[in-house]
Amino acid sequence: MRGRDQRDESGGVSTGQRNRLAAETSPYLQQHAENPVDWYPWGEEALARARREGLPAVAHAGEEGPPSYIYEALDILNVRRIDHGVRCEEDPELLERLVRERMPLTVCPLSNVKLRVFDRIEAHNLKRLLDRGACVTVNSDDPAYFGGYVLENYLAVQRGLGLSQDDLTLLARNSIEASFLADSDKRRWFAAIDRYARGANPVR
Repeated sequence: MRGRDQRDESGGVSTGQRNRLAAETSPYLQQHAENPVDWYPWGEEALARARREGLPAVAHAGEEGPPSYIYEALDILNVRRIDHGVRCEEDPELLERLVRERMPLTVCPLSNVKLRVFDRIEAHNLKRLLDRGACVTVNSDDPAYFGGYVLENYLAVQRGLGLSQDDLTLLARNSIEASFLADSDKRRWFAAIDRYARGANPVR
């Protein structure tokens, strides 16, 4: 889930490597801060460098911006996960592609409402995307600012969208699928989620 320590999701990339990358890219950020138009070439370069260092590429796209941003994240930046992505529903062909490719969408419902992407939680499209087969996950986004950690986001969509236990179980499984954990760790967490859903002790 976004916002947590990424050590478990980065394929063993060390803190030192991440700090070194941050230090090396900082001058680029300062150089292009006044001209966002120049950011895409820098972004491609930065993500390519990150991949060489073993870091998976992700990008914010399709929240306040249009579906075309999601296409750019997929086809230019070659990301492995889309942060937000809720506006994919506006482009049926794009949504079909996301479903077909099992491209994860890390949706942050409370921040979507706070930023007026949706007027209220009951109008959120998370349930529709889930029903279409998209790999939707529930996440927190700057909890102190947007008013909720992961649990509060789960509770908000469960109450606002009337999610069933099967829906919640699928969302939890999607979050593991969307992570960058090793396959063995994913299998362990899938089993724990399934045991919990059956009412058994999930920790074993």
